Amino acid sequence: MPPSMCEISFRFANQSQYPMKKAELKKLKYPIGEFKTSKKISEKEIESGIKTIESFPAKLRKEASKLNEDMLDYRHRPGGWTIRQLVHHCADSHINAYVRTKLAYTEKNPKVKPYDESAWANTGDAGEAPIEWSVLLIEGLHKRWAMLLSEMNDEDLERTYYHPEQKKEIKLNHLIVLYAWHCNHHLAHIQQAKKHRNKFS
Repeated sequence: MPPSMCEISFRFANQSQYPMKKAELKKLKYPIGEFKTSKKISEKEIESGIKTIESFPAKLRKEASKLNEDMLDYRHRPGGWTIRQLVHHCADSHINAYVRTKLAYTEKNPKVKPYDESAWANTGDAGEAPIEWSVLLIEGLHKRWAMLLSEMNDEDLERTYYHPEQKKEIKLNHLIVLYAWHCNHHLAHIQQAKKHRNKFS
């Protein structure tokens, strides 16, 4: 019988094993910096964001596909996720983002469902499944996602969904730049984990 959700545990490394200054830990957590954007998102930012979303699967495959099982357990920072968890998280996160995109595009300010990304990262499939399953999923998903985003006009990009956890409406143009950052954020985490090898295991 498979273990229940509460029995599954891919425990994070003990952060206290790696004494660091807050600034050092923050750099490891946000290697490309925290997400920031202006209230007015330009057409150039939209175009760049869609290109980033479109090109992400190839970059992800390049970074992760040749790693052996031991390397997939490398962590990007003390207390952080493994490379395997990062890849599966990108699939989980971007599936949700695609659904939110399509809901906002086809409905008037729909209320979306938040999810616990840490809990999702600690299920059996996220801790043990081959990363190829998620890479293949991301490849197909991002083709459709980029195609969908590319057909939107300025008015479409102003469409919104309501995020009950954040208690605010989020525009599709904001979603594009956010998830472009998210792609680069986790690519940098994978590169970082490879660089530090199993230092944070």
